[in-house]
Amino acid sequence: MDGRTLSLSDFIGERAIAARTAERGLRLTWLLLQKARLRRYERPDGARFETEAFRDAVLKATGRNVRDVRTRFMRHVFDAAERELRYGGLVEFNDSLAVALYIARWQPLKARLIEAYGYGDGMNGVHDGLLACIRREVADPLGFQFWDNAEEAPISSAGESLATGPYYLLASAMVGDDRGVEEMDGLAKLLARWIPVGEIKNEPGAWLAVASAI
Repeated sequence: MDGRTLSLSDFIGERAIAARTAERGLRLTWLLLQKARLRRYERPDGARFETEAFRDAVLKATGRNVRDVRTRFMRHVFDAAERELRYGGLVEFNDSLAVALYIARWQPLKARLIEAYGYGDGMNGVHDGLLACIRREVADPLGFQFWDNAEEAPISSAGESLATGPYYLLASAMVGDDRGVEEMDGLAKLLARWIPVGEIKNEPGAWLAVASAI
């Protein structure tokens, strides 16, 4: 049951506390996983970019209010060459979607992971294994750019969001947290077409997002 060797679906299937909830989590990530299998994060046909949908998804997942969304449409969404899209450019890391999800979700999720799998190696094995699966089946095929240390976060802020979002959804699904999955539902669907990066510096409530130009 090793996240370094098992497929994402097999890893979740073997570790899930509630099969129905786990299956729902995998269904919600299906569009994103399909993009990764094709190695192309392209705009879906008929994709809509409505501020209300963005606002609702971020609010339910993180509790953060979004006043405005500013979207950069890019040919290569995970290209970290543009400095404004890296942390410290328009968005500081502490104001990112990844940190907002951590603040809102990690402690209750950690408690459920410990309850389900035990403290120490049990919880850590699931946590590390799930991240390894996401990296192998999502991050690497889509070309996220990482620091030299493989355990560090992506250089690409969009990549960080696209790695972190599925983690919280799928970890919640594995431990049978139906409420957690429901709260991540909108963000999971949003990430298949429109990636929140975080709140723009000195502009409370204004969020930066990226989407594919093609």
